Amino acid sequence: MKKMRGYGGDFSIERFSEGNVTVFHGSPSGMSLYDYEFNQKFSIALHKCVLNIILHESDYSHSKKNHNDLIKFIKDPGYRWPEVWSYAVCYRNLFAQMHFEPFWHVFSSSAQEFSSILLVFPCAIFIVGTQPNFINPMMIEKIEKMIPENLGIEGDEFNSVRYFSWDPPFRRTQFGERFKFTFIKKEIQGEPNSEDAFYLLTKCWTCGQTNPTGTTLGKDVVFNGNQSQTISGHKNSWNRYSRGDLLKKGWKLDAWGADAVQAHIEKEAISYPAENDVKKMNIENCMMQCLNCGWPIQYSAADCFL
Repeated sequence: MKKMRGYGGDFSIERFSEGNVTVFHGSPSGMSLYDYEFNQKFSIALHKCVLNIILHESDYSHSKKNHNDLIKFIKDPGYRWPEVWSYAVCYRNLFAQMHFEPFWHVFSSSAQEFSSILLVFPCAIFIVGTQPNFINPMMIEKIEKMIPENLGIEGDEFNSVRYFSWDPPFRRTQFGERFKFTFIKKEIQGEPNSEDAFYLLTKCWTCGQTNPTGTTLGKDVVFNGNQSQTISGHKNSWNRYSRGDLLKKGWKLDAWGADAVQAHIEKEAISYPAENDVKKMNIENCMMQCLNCGWPIQYSAADCFL
């Protein structure tokens, strides 16, 4: 049995040689490892794999000199900065069992320094950087093109693109055979909205970050209309109800404790009259830069929400 531990010993992956069974211990509540949302404990575990590979290929003094930030991210609870330790993933199948029996390829910017490592598992391929902020969309595309068709898993006839793609053959023929990596990056938490307005938001399709567009909408306009036909926005860290908003909606908060009210505010998406749907606004082909990954975002009203 081999074990890989994350920070604090509360998250680990145990791999048993018999039957290639993988067991996950202490994973956060609600976490799915076939997921496209950043999970810090899983990210630490992946980067621990990378550090083990570097140690295997070199030695501790080399690793300490060239990858001290990586070591701190894994070992030091006070040094986290998870938003700079992103990765990319290409799943083989979203519904199959997770299997971890890895081998790796190393991509180096020089002979002395590892820049990123390709973790190849039977269930997925992960591109993991060895330096903060190394993984970005351009680097993912560059590394993707470097991945050999035969990864050495099953001999000369093995086709890695076909193995790690659930697309039917006609789609691969039509759009070309390529890996479909997803950029996984921790979302930056938003600045709460003001008492009298909401942010107009949109998503970055590159890293998934929720971004304010620079437009705010007054609550008097948003909430004005037929309250019997409403729609809900997306739960996010930018737009939240105030206590006054809930009272105007008829919530009886006197019997609630302060903690219960705050908990409700934290988890509740904004609901407002359907006639004021922001997706019907006159917004088309606007451009902005993602506050997280820096990638350009083109958006229209259909891409916006509260």
